Amino acid sequence: MQRNPQLLISFVSITVALALAFAFTRPSREPAYNGKSLTEWLRDRQFTEGGQDGLSETSVRAVRAIGTNALPHLLGMLRSSDSQWKMKLADAFERFPLLRDWYPTSEERRVRAICGFRALGAAAKPAFPKLVNLVLSSDDNSDAINALTEADQGAITLLVKGLSDADPKVRVRAAFALGCLRQASSVSIPALIIALNDPDPEVRARAAGSLGPYGPQAKPALPELARLSRDESQRISYAAKEALRLIDSASQARQ
Repeated sequence: MQRNPQLLISFVSITVALALAFAFTRPSREPAYNGKSLTEWLRDRQFTEGGQDGLSETSVRAVRAIGTNALPHLLGMLRSSDSQWKMKLADAFERFPLLRDWYPTSEERRVRAICGFRALGAAAKPAFPKLVNLVLSSDDNSDAINALTEADQGAITLLVKGLSDADPKVRVRAAFALGCLRQASSVSIPALIIALNDPDPEVRARAAGSLGPYGPQAKPALPELARLSRDESQRISYAAKEALRLIDSASQARQ
């Protein structure tokens, strides 16, 4: 059965109109700076020298001026997800950049949240415990980890506590996050070395893999990594050997 083109066009037009009405008439409860809402500032992004998607200098100043008032909104954006019908509507807007800005997917909202947390830096400290909980509560935690790139030692200490959790999945997530963030090494490296003797093999492998990126700072782990490089588990031995290689390469590069 053939579809009526006019009916399809009318349906799309009505859908677009409803979306625009929702976007422009919903009450704004977001904090603002210089007449622009937090969301508007978070849309003003550019690629940094390292190739990362980040806020422009003007937007960074604006987000910092908004300060901790931005945290509830950033956390909500970071937790956002899309239903199937919202994904279909987002697909329909794909060819219309303005509509995409006003009706972003959850992925785009999470990217904006990450940029906001990075802009706030240490000022986002009140949200760090909640971000750590997000990291430890799900395997799908890369966004929460990225939001913690400016975390302080207190947040790293909370992640370290995750290495002692009764659930091995939580311990694996904690070890993974510590390897990604590589902050407060005086706290994280000793904890990861202890985790090399964890009763769960996956935790041991993840702890070994997380030590390598620390480079020369992880030299205290060399004896334990050398031992694990001969482990019966191929997964563990490979992770330990790769960690040894990374530490050695980074050490040589510094000489």
